[in-house]
Amino acid sequence: FQSHRSRCVSVAPTLPKPSSLRSLQKFFSSEFSSRIRTFPASMSYEGTDRRTSQTDEANANAAAREELQKAWTNQQKKSFTLWVNGHLRKTGLKIEDIAQDLHDGKALQALLEVISGEKLPKMEKGKMRVHMVNNVQKCLDFVKTVGVRLHGIGAEEIVDGNLKMILGMIWTIILRFAIQDISVEELTAKEGLLLWCQKKTQPYNNVNVQNFHMSFKDGLAFCALIHRHRPDLIPNYSSLRKENARENLQLAFDVAEQHLDIPQMLDAEDISSCIKPDERAVMTYVSAYYHAFSSFQQVELAAKRIADVFEVSAQIKAAEEEIKALTNDLLEWIRQTIERMNARDPQETSIDTHARLNEFRQYQEKEKPPKAEEKGQIEAKHTTLLTKLRIHNRPPYVPPQGQSLPEIEEAWSGLEVAEGGREDFLLSEIKRLQRCEQLFNSLSNKANLHAGRVSDSEQVLASSSEQGSTLADLSAMKKKHEAFVSEVNAHRQRVSALDAIVNELGSLQYSKQSEAAEAVEGVRSSYDHLDTLCQEKLAKIEEEEKKQLHIDSIRLEFAKRAGPFRTSLANTKEDVLEPFTVHSVAQVEELMSQLATRKANMSTAEAELSSITECNNRLHELCDSTANPYTTVTVEILNKDWADLQELFVECEGKLQAEKEHQQRNDEICIAFANEARSVEQWIAGQREKFNAQVSAASGTLEEQIEQLNALLVESSGNTELFDAAEAAHAALTAALIIENPHTKLTMQILRVKAQQLKSLITSSINSIENQILVRNAKGISNEQMEDFKQTFSHFDKDNSGALDRNEFKACLLATGYQLGENAEEGVDKIMETLRKTLKEEGRVTLEDFIHFMTSQTAADDTIENLEINFKILAREKDYIHPDTLRSELKASTAEYIISNLTVSADTSAPEGSLDYKEFLHCVYNNE
Repeated sequence: FQSHRSRCVSVAPTLPKPSSLRSLQKFFSSEFSSRIRTFPASMSYEGTDRRTSQTDEANANAAAREELQKAWTNQQKKSFTLWVNGHLRKTGLKIEDIAQDLHDGKALQALLEVISGEKLPKMEKGKMRVHMVNNVQKCLDFVKTVGVRLHGIGAEEIVDGNLKMILGMIWTIILRFAIQDISVEELTAKEGLLLWCQKKTQPYNNVNVQNFHMSFKDGLAFCALIHRHRPDLIPNYSSLRKENARENLQLAFDVAEQHLDIPQMLDAEDISSCIKPDERAVMTYVSAYYHAFSSFQQVELAAKRIADVFEVSAQIKAAEEEIKALTNDLLEWIRQTIERMNARDPQETSIDTHARLNEFRQYQEKEKPPKAEEKGQIEAKHTTLLTKLRIHNRPPYVPPQGQSLPEIEEAWSGLEVAEGGREDFLLSEIKRLQRCEQLFNSLSNKANLHAGRVSDSEQVLASSSEQGSTLADLSAMKKKHEAFVSEVNAHRQRVSALDAIVNELGSLQYSKQSEAAEAVEGVRSSYDHLDTLCQEKLAKIEEEEKKQLHIDSIRLEFAKRAGPFRTSLANTKEDVLEPFTVHSVAQVEELMSQLATRKANMSTAEAELSSITECNNRLHELCDSTANPYTTVTVEILNKDWADLQELFVECEGKLQAEKEHQQRNDEICIAFANEARSVEQWIAGQREKFNAQVSAASGTLEEQIEQLNALLVESSGNTELFDAAEAAHAALTAALIIENPHTKLTMQILRVKAQQLKSLITSSINSIENQILVRNAKGISNEQMEDFKQTFSHFDKDNSGALDRNEFKACLLATGYQLGENAEEGVDKIMETLRKTLKEEGRVTLEDFIHFMTSQTAADDTIENLEINFKILAREKDYIHPDTLRSELKASTAEYIISNLTVSADTSAPEGSLDYKEFLHCVYNNE
């Protein structure tokens, strides 16, 4: 037993110095286990040896812990002493030994007055123990009044120099006043400061901050915090290595003390050589970094806000000039176009008027749509400019006289009224000229027929001679002449119908109305001349009638019936030859019906022809002479006229059938366009339904919504095949000179307007979302900032309830670097009171509430007051600022723009070249 025990004990002198408690435990556990396993199986004292080894291991662990605790106490004493002196230097005091120099309460009173900004009760002047206890107790009472709980720390322990109690008291004060004034929830304060360190060192791959002891031991975390905020102080950060812990620590401590005014509260040798650095000492030192870098962010934010304001001013001015130029061009085009539309230049023919109508269609298809888009762009730019002005608290944009949106809309409405008048004028002109041309052609045909009859009648009068005729011949000649005159008078009575045509042409203001009147007057003159010839002829016959009294009743009867019959055939022929103008199949069918009716009515005329033929046959039976002194009309002539009329019926039927087929083709063209137009209309309606559905179920980011709308806009503009088919059908209508379409009220103009309205609706929605993005961007909130806010909120939402209570909200604010003021509790209460009206749950802040508050604080409102505050920060609270200051804090182009707009300061105490920024602020926000 003794021999084996000596084997176990002999291990102790060979133990290496453990680097940590865990390694020490691991060493003892493995070593002694291996030793024990080498004992012979025959040993009966194995349990006794195991207990001996466990006792030795426990003693070694206790010694290691005592050594580590002593190192922590020394680090805290040194760090807390430097922290206290860093604040006491403002009063001229300094302590050497923190355990002894606070015993009378005077240094402690000065420390509390400096860090709290409040005046403590007057200290007792005595030097007795009771006076010291009372003085220290006043300090402790004040600490309790600001929300600090001192567990087991009394005035007597401080007076007696109890180092453990003194360090605990100083640590409690540091937590309250140095680490963001966090109250007794030490864990919350610690997590907030730790989260700040993690966020700031995240870009550094060789730094992983997980705690306030081992994570800072190699010094890289301290160097990374400095380099993140002031890279110029450690330009060679990339050359630092983990193995050079003491050099890294000393570099960070020296830079912080020399350039950031942070006292060296830690010792590089202690931190690097200690197994586990003291957490409280490291937290105290890190909190000084947090406070030092907060002021740098304030200056950077002020400079950024000033630059943003002047960049916005330049953008606003450029937008106003662009709107003025576009508006001037559009209004001038509208004025000139209205003059063109209001022109009423009557044309000579319907073909010329059709050409003017085609020019008007070309204007509607090609010239007007780009101008409509320009108008939409002007309205969108107006809306965008007004939104930007309202966001940045600038005076509203007042367009020049006559260039406001209502005035532009009024001018556009005037243009559309002028267009409607132009189109109505052209369509009415086409109808008028078509009617005039029809009437003129009809009059010309009838005048030619009358001229032919007069010419024929004159030839008849000239060809017959009464000289040498028998009495019977003369009697017959006289009767023949009466029949002839009767026929002439019948034709002459129809001249009045030509007067009605001339009058209608006059009412229609036809350019050839005078020509038509001259033609009618020529016909009337020819009839007057014929009437004179007839009277002369009758006088000659009557003179010779005394010599000839033979009357042939049969010939007279034949003449009286054949003449009117031939006249009726001529009249029917004239009616059948009447020119016609139709625009539909129904009108053609109506004419065909009328022709069929006339043809059916010819049965009576056929019976009359048979009767006249029978009369002529009786004449031949009584007289061998075929001559008839009463008329030149013969049965052959009547039969020929009858045959000609029948052929004319057939010819007219063929023309009407051809016209019917033509109108049927036109009807097919109309139906084709109606079908294509309905397809386009249905497609436009479908696209509009897509747009309405997309707007109603809007999802995703604003940029994604714009992308969806742009895709719909491209889709709505890209279906050219459907529109081309409609355009082709419309071109067929135009080529066929079809004015009205009985199968649809849709026109290409209506379809174009509907397509343009859909496009304008989508464009307007896109513009509206762009304005929302403009509002978001104007506040300067990036996607990364929004994500940062969400991550910070989630970190403190421990129970995943989606809301933070008051203490969690306070810790979350501190983690973002938000300044709560000297009294953090009051600062949090003020914020909670501000948010109370918008909180969904009393006393609890949701993610939406938190983001709203942070964006309102991060992106300051664009007001003259905020801009003046930012200028004062750069100017160090002076009413003037030097150009060098602007050039050092702002981007070069922004600084030069601001300098060019500022005037020299009139303050005699200002350095030479200083500028007055206050006068310029009023110019910016008062539109001067």
